Amino acid sequence: MENLLVAQKVEFVEIPKGQVSVLQQKWRETYAKSLYKKTGKWTYDNIDWHVFSYEYTAHLTGDSARNKYREKCGSTYLVLPNLDEGKGYRCESIKPVNFSQKGIDLYICPEDMSWTFVNTHEEDWIGPFYSDKEMVKHRTSG
Repeated sequence: MENLLVAQKVEFVEIPKGQVSVLQQKWRETYAKSLYKKTGKWTYDNIDWHVFSYEYTAHLTGDSARNKYREKCGSTYLVLPNLDEGKGYRCESIKPVNFSQKGIDLYICPEDMSWTFVNTHEEDWIGPFYSDKEMVKHRTSG
């Protein structure tokens, strides 16, 4: 992961493991509320992005998701792993970081969780996903 960040000229610091867990839960409380309300669980089948693939949360996918991510990302953002499957990073860069076709699940978002872009390990046939608080709000209120 660090090699990918360095290659793309991204400045980063590793987030302590305990704080990664807190940030992951903050992500779930933003994007997986409807899943939790329906199932009593924050994740579906141990993969956080299933809230999108199983239509629990409003989102964009594919090129629409990539384009929205390119509009939003830059400056400071987080890169979080799925569950406890790796390290988390606070990143800073002018351009969006590109993790496509790396075969890993990554959750990219600002610290306030106002939007998220999710790379999936199954990108060849599902994902990536983009969502934001407004999309989630309209989905749950409508």
